[in-house]
Amino acid sequence: MPKNTPVPQASSPQGYFDFKAVREIDSFGRLTFIGRMPVYPLLTQGFIDLRTSDGLSPELLQAVRNGHRPVQRRTSPPHVRNILGYIVKQIEREEPVAFNSIVLYSTFEIEFNIKSEGIIEAGEARVQDSLSVGEGMHRTLAWALGLGLRVKGLKTPALEPRIRKRIERMSIPVLLVHEPDLERQARDFHAMNQQKPLSANVDNLTDDSTPSELTKALIRDMPLFHAGEMNGNLSDPKLTRIELNNNVGKNSDKLISFANLRFAAASYMLGDKTRSTAAVDAGI
Repeated sequence: MPKNTPVPQASSPQGYFDFKAVREIDSFGRLTFIGRMPVYPLLTQGFIDLRTSDGLSPELLQAVRNGHRPVQRRTSPPHVRNILGYIVKQIEREEPVAFNSIVLYSTFEIEFNIKSEGIIEAGEARVQDSLSVGEGMHRTLAWALGLGLRVKGLKTPALEPRIRKRIERMSIPVLLVHEPDLERQARDFHAMNQQKPLSANVDNLTDDSTPSELTKALIRDMPLFHAGEMNGNLSDPKLTRIELNNNVGKNSDKLISFANLRFAAASYMLGDKTRSTAAVDAGI
């Protein structure tokens, strides 16, 4: 099959949907669209194959060429469930969700109605064909579960109607790339899979959980942990004797790492119920 031939799909999406976007040709000549897509039509009308994936094996790529399914990256069902838990928790708190853009690929051309012209054009894009997910497959499947859709490989959870209705009204930031070359899509997926997640130390330092907030309060309030006037500021490592991002090295002038102090604070509150996020939440 020639590289610039669109890949046939086993099933076609239902109808089409429009979304506001800006369009540009990137420095490598690829046409890209940046905008926000409503999750309800994107997922309920079958524009994305809702199943967990074994990743970009040669067998899978051959199946794609034969029209059996779109390209997807490897997925972890527990990670999908954790993301859905985050979405639900934020809705219950009346707090916004914080997500990077998902990266979608289309082997077919995208219709675009220009509203404002220039180096970057603004307007409305129309999607009518199946899309591959290059980055954000876990988030995509989590949104699908939140809508009550069946995701092959995952159990659909029971959510309160008000939570589901809220999810139905949400949209997600997207980068949509027109890329007919499957091999180039696969190379992109491989490169994005090399990106490392936050380390546990940085993750704990930046979250808003009770143990993390208590640890920050301890650092601010206890002179033992100060190397200077804090003024409520933890961002300057010179102002604290706590190692914020790593473990304490043998030549370090720090007393203890943030992660270890956080564990001590959590253990003081909860005893041995600190081995998982669920146990911490239940104990608090």
